[in-house]
Amino acid sequence: VVHLTNHPMCSSLYRPNDAWLECFHNLEVSYLRDTTEVETMSIDDFTTEAGIPRVDFVKIDIQGAELDAFQGGAGSLEDCLAIVTEVEFLELYENQPLFGDVDRELRSQGFMFHKFLGLAGRAMRPLLIGNDPNAASWHLWSDAMYVRSFEEWSEMDPAALIRLGLLALLYGSPDITCQCLMIADDRLGSKLLAAMNPT
Repeated sequence: VVHLTNHPMCSSLYRPNDAWLECFHNLEVSYLRDTTEVETMSIDDFTTEAGIPRVDFVKIDIQGAELDAFQGGAGSLEDCLAIVTEVEFLELYENQPLFGDVDRELRSQGFMFHKFLGLAGRAMRPLLIGNDPNAASWHLWSDAMYVRSFEEWSEMDPAALIRLGLLALLYGSPDITCQCLMIADDRLGSKLLAAMNPT
């Protein structure tokens, strides 16, 4: 069952949690409007059916159901290098997994938390902070970036290290890029890091 909300981007496999949503300003977009049934497929089944041999990167935002997706994609994520996932810190959807649950699962699959990509939220009613209904006194959700655990880098294929380094650079983490290219250069006898930063 998909719970359709006032704004489609907030629709979820989990039912919106009115008790919490009503506590905060400007979350009416998440109020339940209708329900419908859809057929779903796990990441593992999808990659198998689509013939996708390797997943390097996952960007996911499915309104509280991210943990379900990761649990259904453990096989496909074995060689994954980085994940950017929405996480939530309060049950905006009933019985949804929170950041700690997602973090525990991804660490069990060989990833490590790298950073939050901004924090978002709202202020509690009735006080309107700075006349801004989107003012974030409470941090309610964020995108979180995970990378393959540092302990694995020295054993990773150099090509995978280079791909991880490029992904990290795209997300503003040149220190990871530097580490990955240093290890790749050592393994390949190349000068990729010097070529990227000739000074």
